[in-house]
Amino acid sequence: MKYEYTYAELKNEMSVLENTFSIVRLVDPIICRVVHVTLQNDKLIFSPTSPCYQVWNRSQQCANCISARTLRSGQACTKFECIENQVFQIICRYILLENTKLILEMGTDITAFVLDSRKTKEEIQEGIRDLNHKMVTDPVTQAYRPHYIEEHLLHTAMNTGNNPYSFHLALIGIDGLEEIRKNSGHLACDGILRAAADSIRKYLPGEDTGAFLALYNEDTFLFAAGSDTHEELKEKLLKVIHNAPAVPILFGEKPLSLQLCAGLITCTSPELIQKDRLINTLDSLREKAGQLPLRLADRIIRPAQDQIM
Repeated sequence: MKYEYTYAELKNEMSVLENTFSIVRLVDPIICRVVHVTLQNDKLIFSPTSPCYQVWNRSQQCANCISARTLRSGQACTKFECIENQVFQIICRYILLENTKLILEMGTDITAFVLDSRKTKEEIQEGIRDLNHKMVTDPVTQAYRPHYIEEHLLHTAMNTGNNPYSFHLALIGIDGLEEIRKNSGHLACDGILRAAADSIRKYLPGEDTGAFLALYNEDTFLFAAGSDTHEELKEKLLKVIHNAPAVPILFGEKPLSLQLCAGLITCTSPELIQKDRLINTLDSLREKAGQLPLRLADRIIRPAQDQIM
């Protein structure tokens, strides 16, 4: 499948696609904007316009964002979305327009093909929303799957509600999960993971604040938020950690213990958002936290200087 285009080639292909698809647009999934491209004096001008999720009546990036997934994987992706009483099939393709990475997004109304006498429009739309949710969430913990981090972290970091700017990342690890798996099996591990996720949600900011909770690996969650101050979030994390051992978890007749530790980073400028560097630092902090009495290690990162707490 072709993915490298000149301006003339892309303009021609989009013109042809508009004969088939009611939605044909270019999207930058990092900033979640529709991009209008023009040629002026032999120079390409990229002009971000409206948020790409606005057409689906959303106020933030889609949880099941296939534009971001396509950018990450380089592979075409598809999903279904709803606009009021209409059902659309969306197809995304990765393109490279003279060294600029974009997503070509196409949508077609399939309402007439999915309606039948057995289900109402509302039931079909609810089914599509449920399908989109299941594609990005872990069935045991209801936290987002690991690929969600890659697809949403940068956009979340660039769109925090804090003024002055601050963005928080935490890795929250479960102690001894591998040992529990060996001794009690996978069902016991599922119970521990679900209890940990529920405990984290109880004390930390929810999705209504723009935060998200995702599985990072088999025994660790990643939490991202743009609300609260560093000290406020630190206090909430300490509540999660300190109250975890009291969470009642029974497997058969055997009680299981939930022990957590966490690394926390706060970035004070969007220029500091470098995912790999931040995750590596978080990994080190989480490992350090397991040796500390509070079981939490944290750090504030500022431009030109780091403050270690």
